[in-house]
Amino acid sequence: MKLCFRMSASILVAVAAIFLASSPAPAREQEILKANVVDSVGNVRQMPAGGGRWLTVNIGDTLSPQTTLQTGDNAAALLQLNGDHMMRIGAGTRIVLKQLGDQKAFTFNLISGRVWSFVKRASSPAKYEIETPSAVVGVSGTVFSVFHDPGSTQTDVTTSHGSVGVRQGDGAPVAVTDGNALAATAAGLGPVIRQSPQVRKMWNVLTRTEGWVHGAAASKINRAVERAMPPYHAAVRKLNQNLNSKRNSQEKHKRNQP
Repeated sequence: MKLCFRMSASILVAVAAIFLASSPAPAREQEILKANVVDSVGNVRQMPAGGGRWLTVNIGDTLSPQTTLQTGDNAAALLQLNGDHMMRIGAGTRIVLKQLGDQKAFTFNLISGRVWSFVKRASSPAKYEIETPSAVVGVSGTVFSVFHDPGSTQTDVTTSHGSVGVRQGDGAPVAVTDGNALAATAAGLGPVIRQSPQVRKMWNVLTRTEGWVHGAAASKINRAVERAMPPYHAAVRKLNQNLNSKRNSQEKHKRNQP
């Protein structure tokens, strides 16, 4: 599903977690502030904090906070974060790695494209947020995906395992559990529905072929997934259009009631 947002607020994908009683050792602190590139396919580039020129991303690179990452067509990258959280960055994506573990917080600004993430419950991040130009989601020990289309300002959130809470502004979060999806528009949050066949197929392929979904750091990207994404995106757009059309018809019917 897609989330069409034309509001000025941000969409945050937030992960509620438990604070550990003890502070990390100084030697651990430096590791917290890096993301390790576990695998990379195709044209993946980074722009370090403060700007400059685009640099090629290679397997084994470490990325610092405020780095902007960009993937080309049929390209992808797999990152390992401190605490063994994993993030998969799909094709045609541009994302800013804002915080990478400072005070056990992880925040990202998704400008366009799709990311998937495995959040390890046992590592207890204090915060795990993904921002796009529109609302807020909260997770604890979850495998989930966020897609944002900057052209239409549409975003969709799906959950494979665990529970994600989605909200807009200061509103109460709505839980999206295993196998479900939620679409939001400027008019508000849509209903929680079962994932479409295209979404289920995407998750089935990833679950079978990519170990990060199960928390395995020594994982490789399935090169075929990116080639399968365009039909998926087109199908989601059509489903979202049908949902919006149905909702508009219902609202029009209510207005015409005496």
